[in-house]
Formats: sequence, structure tokens, C-alpha cells
Amino acid sequence: KKMGFKINLFFVSPDYSKKRFNNRLLNKTYLFFDKFCTKNCNRNICNSKYVINEKIKSYGLSKNDKRFLHIPNIPNPWIVDKYKKNEKISNRVIYVGDVSSQNNFKSIFDSIYELKKKYKNLHLMIIGSGNKEKELRDYSKKKKYDFIEFKGNLNHEDTLKEISLSEIGIALYNGNMNYDDFRDSCKIREYQALG
Repeated sequence: KKMGFKINLFFVSPDYSKKRFNNRLLNKTYLFFDKFCTKNCNRNICNSKYVINEKIKSYGLSKNDKRFLHIPNIPNPWIVDKYKKNEKISNRVIYVGDVSSQNNFKSIFDSIYELKKKYKNLHLMIIGSGNKEKELRDYSKKKKYDFIEFKGNLNHEDTLKEISLSEIGIALYNGNMNYDDFRDSCKIREYQALG
């Protein structure tokens, strides 16, 4: 200030959560720094209005606080445009995300098996990995669910290409995931942007 410069500090918090980690100490540390940065920045950019309301309430800020800027989480248009015109593969279902115990994948697999009786060419593609991946691969092999394809982790652009080829996207949020407090999912927006 003495030299005539004004510094603006922007704090971007796209994945704010009250339970970010599975560890109480890490969560307390995370929330301490989030509160410190939120209170001491000129602008706090959030992708969810729910996060803004939660921070105002939790951090004792005024409802008229001008530091918050809501910018929704959107897919990269320059990548989406490349795949927008891809032709959909009939009855292709895609799941992108964590392959863990937080969702009941066996029930999903069994449900799609039942749907296959009506839609013969139904196909499920799983993109992502996690602590249940091996068990679910074994389960689908044992049940002879040859309509399930595990692709593992793909880079972002390859994932968007796979989404663009699919007719149905599965997005499941049960509220138990660490980052699932205030869901404003870019994944759902990617599904929608790619038809």
C-alpha cells in the first residue's frame, strides 16, 4: 500500500466439504485453513451457492458479504465441442467415478442384468478405480456379466470421449463420500453437455 500497489487475493474453493478427509485432525486443519483463507481474501470463488451459504453461516460472515463469487463448475467447452457430434452407441451406459464400497455396484450390475432381458445390447462401461475394483471384476466374471467393461482410470479428454459415445450416464451420490457434502457435480454437467 505504501508503494501504491493494491494486492487482491483470490481464493478458489471448488470442492469445499465439512468432511473432506476420513481423519478428524486433517478435517480440522482443512477447515482452519479454509476459514482463514475465506476471511482474508478479497474474493472467494465457489462453484456452489450452497457452499457460499454454508461458509457465511459457519464462519460468522454477513449475508451481504461481497467477497463471494459463484462460478458454476462447467466442462471445458474446447474439449466438449470436439465430441459433441459423436454418434451415440445404442444402449451404452457409463459410470465415471470412484469404484469403492460407497456405492452398491453389485446391485447396479444385477439391475442392468435384469434390464438386459429387455434391451439385448445393453452395455455398462465403468471408468475409474478404487478399493472395490478387483472384487467387482471378479464378481462380474463369476456371474458371467460380459456386458460390463472396466476401463480403469482414463485421462480427462478420453473420459469425455467415452461419455460422448454413451446414451445413459450414471451418477450416484449417497452423501457418505468425503467430498459429497455440497454436490454441484461437474460429472453431471459433462453428461448433460455431451447429450
